Amino acid sequence: MKFHNTETLCTTPYFHYSSMVLCFCFGLSGLEIIKSHQNRAMNKSVRFVLIGILVLGLVLVRFFEHELFSDPLLEFYKTEFSYAEAPAFDTLQVLITTSSRFVINTIFSLAIIWLAFSSKKTLSFSVLFYGFAFVILMAMFWFFISDMKSQNYLIIFYIRRFLIQPIFLLILLPAFYYQKKTVKDK
Repeated sequence: MKFHNTETLCTTPYFHYSSMVLCFCFGLSGLEIIKSHQNRAMNKSVRFVLIGILVLGLVLVRFFEHELFSDPLLEFYKTEFSYAEAPAFDTLQVLITTSSRFVINTIFSLAIIWLAFSSKKTLSFSVLFYGFAFVILMAMFWFFISDMKSQNYLIIFYIRRFLIQPIFLLILLPAFYYQKKTVKDK
């Protein structure tokens, strides 16, 4: 069995870019790799492929939500919840599940934003935005689910929707693109 030279494999651009995204997704050590590659222009096709992989990751999180997250509110909101009785659940477990899903979606979203714009300012703003949104939305979510009343079902539904779906990515990407285009035109 013949093995490839690891020095040759590690110098290919695809290895560097994929390792950069993987390291970014799995910890702060990825930021050091990103800094070392900041001056190198990434091929647009490589960016699009990596963004596509990350979008697929977001889709897979949604597709396997029942297997990955034990959330009693998933089934509750699939029914006619307006007239239904709220399910019995452990509030802490629901908060942890919702938080973990938010964190997973945020990691994918931040990686997509980084690949789309490659700007430290954009990434820093996004991290602050996601952090601020998490604190505010989780506080509201906790307040409403701790005493779940039928008149609050819709409020809980929409707060939860912002926490478990990558809606902020759909808001931030066009906003950053518009900002980039208007600054470029001036």
